Amino acid sequence: SDDFLNTSNTNAAASMQGKVSGVQVMNNSGAPGATPTLRIRGYSSNGSSDPLYIVDGLKVSDISHLDANSIESMEVLKDAASAAIYGAEAGNGVVLITTKTGNKGHTQVSLDAQWTFSKLANKVDLMNASEFKTFYSEAIGSDAFNSIYNAYCVDGVDTDWQDEFYETGVMQKYNLALTGGNDNSSFFVGLGYLYNDGIVVMNKDYYDRISAQINASYKIKPWLEVVTQNTVLVSTSSSLSESNYQSGMLKTVVQADPLTPVVYGSSMPSNVTAAIANGQSMITNSKGEYYGLSYFLGDLNPVGQLEYSSNKYKTQSLNGSTSFNLTPIKNLVFTSRLGYSISSYDASARVDTRWKSIEDPTSDSVLSLSKTTYQNRYYQWENFANYVWDTKVAGTFSFMAGMSYSASEVDYTYGQTDELQSDLDNFYYLSYSSSTATDYVAGAPTYKRKLAYYGRISWDWLNRYSAQINFRADAYDTSYLDADHRWGYFPSASIGWTFSEEPFMKGLVGHGFTYGKFRASYGVNGSISNLGSYAYAASLVAGTSGTASGVSNMAYYMNDGLYTGVYPSTTLANPKLRWERSKQLDLGLDLRFFDARLIFTADYYHKLTDGLLINSTSQLITGTSNVYQNVGEITNKGVELELEWKDSIGDFKYGIKGNISFLDNEVSEYLGEGTRIDGQGFLSSSYIMTYFEEGYPLWYIRGYEYTGADPTTGEATFADLNNDGQINDSDRTCLGSGIPDFTYGFTLTAAWKGFDLSVYGAGANGNSLVYSMFSASTDSYFNRPTWLYNDRWTSSNTSGWMPSALYQVNDERFYNSSAFVFDASYFKIKQIQLGYSLPQKALDFLGLTSLRVYASLENFFTFTDYPGSDPEVNSASYSAAALALDTGGYPSSKAFMFGLNLTF
Repeated sequence: SDDFLNTSNTNAAASMQGKVSGVQVMNNSGAPGATPTLRIRGYSSNGSSDPLYIVDGLKVSDISHLDANSIESMEVLKDAASAAIYGAEAGNGVVLITTKTGNKGHTQVSLDAQWTFSKLANKVDLMNASEFKTFYSEAIGSDAFNSIYNAYCVDGVDTDWQDEFYETGVMQKYNLALTGGNDNSSFFVGLGYLYNDGIVVMNKDYYDRISAQINASYKIKPWLEVVTQNTVLVSTSSSLSESNYQSGMLKTVVQADPLTPVVYGSSMPSNVTAAIANGQSMITNSKGEYYGLSYFLGDLNPVGQLEYSSNKYKTQSLNGSTSFNLTPIKNLVFTSRLGYSISSYDASARVDTRWKSIEDPTSDSVLSLSKTTYQNRYYQWENFANYVWDTKVAGTFSFMAGMSYSASEVDYTYGQTDELQSDLDNFYYLSYSSSTATDYVAGAPTYKRKLAYYGRISWDWLNRYSAQINFRADAYDTSYLDADHRWGYFPSASIGWTFSEEPFMKGLVGHGFTYGKFRASYGVNGSISNLGSYAYAASLVAGTSGTASGVSNMAYYMNDGLYTGVYPSTTLANPKLRWERSKQLDLGLDLRFFDARLIFTADYYHKLTDGLLINSTSQLITGTSNVYQNVGEITNKGVELELEWKDSIGDFKYGIKGNISFLDNEVSEYLGEGTRIDGQGFLSSSYIMTYFEEGYPLWYIRGYEYTGADPTTGEATFADLNNDGQINDSDRTCLGSGIPDFTYGFTLTAAWKGFDLSVYGAGANGNSLVYSMFSASTDSYFNRPTWLYNDRWTSSNTSGWMPSALYQVNDERFYNSSAFVFDASYFKIKQIQLGYSLPQKALDFLGLTSLRVYASLENFFTFTDYPGSDPEVNSASYSAAALALDTGGYPSSKAFMFGLNLTF
């Protein structure tokens, strides 16, 4: 639990970064309340590779509802044998979380308080106003540019949008805990409050959370115990668009031109003056000043966009479990556990009326509103028995057998209107839709049921030899798979040899060598993360009109009535569809030396995931266009090393702990090399940059190999890989992968008398990112990083490596080339913390058990050659295919934090 405390992380999963070998933690967004992405031993699917989370026995989709102060421990099941007991959902690894319980003894109260001040960690170096004018004068001609400038710009403006858009963020976090217990009962009650106002101006990026953890156990009889563990959450938040790779609001901060002012002063373009006189819907700030409009960005400036749009979210949830443990005879424990998760989620998005474009006098948008509500109910009932049999001669056997039943229901309602009656705040409800508006309403419940049987046999002899066999059978209802193919079977086996207990090792034990164990396991796990509802079936689709997704109007007027048309879906049925399945071999070695002051662990694994769920193009002439199939394999293999040393010299205690994980990922089978699936790109199919293809890493980067600017013309040149005298799609090649070759982390600790110091860092190496923030079509006038400006070809700089401004604007191949692919390796010092604990005499005088104050620097130091804001912040949470793309998410921040821990 100490690893989760006293950090600026609002999600406990982020605290694992760099501390657990084989686990890659990606903080894809720096936004308040953002959930990190975890990958355990690589990427096992072309879709989602998220692990399974189990909190106190309850399956949850993530752990954002948990306060880190309520967590006792977090265990990661990486190998298939340990995870096999979770069967169909363990193919991407399992994270087991146990919340805190009370202890026998006096009641104890603890208070943890924390205050954090954060700033943008790293600014992108962009063109200033003078450079912007020069660049686009070269790109489109000085006459054309001056014509635009004179019509739509004002003199003397040089806006740094990063300075204008970002401010100092403030976070405050408080936790109060009450624990206690006696011989028959124990309790833990934790209350937490978190408010995080992010680094964007105007309070449009905040996360406000109140949480409670209520855990208790009571032994009613010597043979009957009741245990309950519950988490209550109420949260509100507001966020900005960051996942839209074309028009995300945070992307516009670096794309916006420096010639547009935040607000207009005494002078403004004639178009704006005329619009004001004509009563056009101009957006103003709290002082009544008009926000500047950008001709080059085609809309309001980034700060003005904050003013007219709002996204708000509300979440309420109860997650928990209640167990009855019966011990009818010695060594036999029967457990019946009911798990439950009940939550509601409400999201609303509003866009105010505004004059959109400085060049179009009729470009008013209409006040619009959308609302989404989700009601989620999940129940899980498990019954299992554990029996321990000590044979005295043949060793100790442990038996476990059980079953699990779960049911989930999700009911959602969505409504939107593109016109409200008024822009006053009390009209921001769907009930006030205008009579001329186009409205859309949708909603439907979704039900899923699952049944499982499982068992385990373990054997241990003389603490020297051990073995274990697991088996689980899982089945969902027909919402996922056809009734004849819905069962999955997941076996595993493992063995262990503690060779330090062998008689021939007695001479070494006690002379530096303390402990040694060899481990081996093999198992099969499944994954349902990419199984959509009824993907195996052909269905009929009811057409509607005016939908948010743009479905064609399939409503027909017949016999004095309006009828909804129904048509076959474009998906061909495949009743033989099955789970994705991972088969994994693990070999491990555990060593301890010098009375466990030195600890070393090594693991090798080979993980093959087959039957990938892929939406393929239908090869049959059936009128359908696609079919879901189990096609392809992904191989992940690697080595994980952990090393720890801890010792003391008098009053001085110190320790160092580090780990490194090597990973080799490859699509080992998919219809032969050259047959590929398009991944993610920008703006049009011309900009696809990631692909799924046999023989390459998952969603690797494919594009043109840039060879520099033609010294005569300044045109971008590319390698003609097939030597056919022309540059086309066949000349694209592998330019890298978003998957690191290895990840690593270390923690240094030191303590002397009342002072303590910790330094914690994490990094990744060998991964690449496409710096796609500035990908543009030929008519876009985005700002650009200075490395594109300073090293561009000009008539006076014919040795420039970058193309001339003319070809940078007009050659789409340039953005689809290695010129925008960078090494995204990095190392971050995540935390440097200094603390002081009051001595016992002072505590006795104050009537306290402990008091510690501390201060720390969070994410202050990043070492990387990547030119973007942060090599960690990309689009992996938006789409697995966007793993290698930096499309401008919420940037990370560096923070100063101080706090206290008080116990009495």
